[in-house]
Amino acid sequence: MSDLAVIGDINSVLGFKAVGVDVHYAESDQEIKESWKRSIEKNYAIILVTEAIYHQLEEEIESLRESIRPAIMVIPASTKSEGLGITRMKDVVEKAVGTELITEEENGGR
Repeated sequence: MSDLAVIGDINSVLGFKAVGVDVHYAESDQEIKESWKRSIEKNYAIILVTEAIYHQLEEEIESLRESIRPAIMVIPASTKSEGLGITRMKDVVEKAVGTELITEEENGGR
């Protein structure tokens, strides 16, 4: 079993399967909730979710924000990106080091 899982629509997450990541395809509300529950129960170290999944599970994800495990990262979907992943990563790094590392200008205005 991998220590890394990804949850999202098939087009966005299928490639992860080729490198040994546990892939959970989810598009309907039911599938998303079931995939999330299974991922938490399996105690993955890292769970990747697409931006769309993040929006569906924002409350559940935010409730785990201070936990050490799992680390939850937001990735763009295959169709478009809102820049949410880089914004959340920036927040995590800034919190860890205590200073802003990437300015808006360097980040393309995001």
